[in-house]
Amino acid sequence: MKKRIIIISEWKSEKEFQQLKNNVERNISSAESFYYLLTVNQPKSIAELPQIEQVYYLSKKDFNLFGKIKTPKLTEVLSTSKGVLIVAMEKDNSLLKSVLKHSKLISVGMEQETLSKFDLSFSDSSLSEGKLFKQINNYLIKIQL
Repeated sequence: MKKRIIIISEWKSEKEFQQLKNNVERNISSAESFYYLLTVNQPKSIAELPQIEQVYYLSKKDFNLFGKIKTPKLTEVLSTSKGVLIVAMEKDNSLLKSVLKHSKLISVGMEQETLSKFDLSFSDSSLSEGKLFKQINNYLIKIQL
C-alpha cells in the first residue's frame, strides 16, 4: 500500500530544491504522492519565492504564540496518519521541532547529534547522492507501508 510522503527541508535555492526533489522522487518508489515543506527564516520573503505545486513554505507565522499550528493547510497535511514525514535536514531548527511535536505522521530521518529524535532514524546516512532516501525506500518496501 502506497503512502503520501511529506519531506521537510530548508529552502536554500531553487536549484537545490530541484536536486532534493530529484533525489527523493528517483529513490523512493513506494509513494502515492510527494509533498514538500520548506522552512524559510524570513516570512516576508515567501511572496518572492517561486510558487511550485506540492510545495509549502513554512515560517514562524504558521504557528501561534504557544507553538501550535494555526494554518489549516499545514494542519491538514500533518494530521493525516496515512503518510511519512521525512526530515531532509542535517541540523535542528525551531520550525522542525514544532512540526515534529504536532505531527501525527511517522517521522524518519538521519541519526545525528544535531537533530531531534525520530520514530525511525538511520545511522551512517547522508543526504548526498540520495543515500538517506534509498535507505528509506528499502525500509518502506520491506514493511509494505
